[in-house]
Amino acid sequence: MKKLLIAFMTMLAWWPLSGAAESYNTLWKRVAELERKDLPKDELDMLAKIAHKAKAEQKYGHLLKAEFKRAKVEGQISEDSIPVALSRLEKEEAAAGKNITLAAVYQCALGKVYENLNLEGRDCKAESKKWFEKAMRHPDRLAGVNAGVYEPLLR
Repeated sequence: MKKLLIAFMTMLAWWPLSGAAESYNTLWKRVAELERKDLPKDELDMLAKIAHKAKAEQKYGHLLKAEFKRAKVEGQISEDSIPVALSRLEKEEAAAGKNITLAAVYQCALGKVYENLNLEGRDCKAESKKWFEKAMRHPDRLAGVNAGVYEPLLR
């Protein structure tokens, strides 16, 4: 009985760690599954969940990847939702305040979204360049962030 209790307590102690290690992997698998099933609303909900979690945990690679994909899915649903996505990203960038790394993440997201747009009456390439330049205003602070943080974006 004592061995069973010790085994159970050990399992309980390690359980949160194993779940945390797989959580992003599991979330991204769900996003891929929802994309395969062509469920964009559910996919957006899952991407919002990933973005929220990544922002709270300062996992900037997951945050960037989620924001890129989120803007893409919103644009695929309706071109009318593109300005809404841009506005959301701009608000998040402004709310980042003194967190230069987080602000740079949103500035890169905005730069990438504008880079892939062709909106009538707007110079999207110039907007893109503006946001990318803004993201690189503090290279010394960005250099202090471990590059591994951005790895999820590259997968």
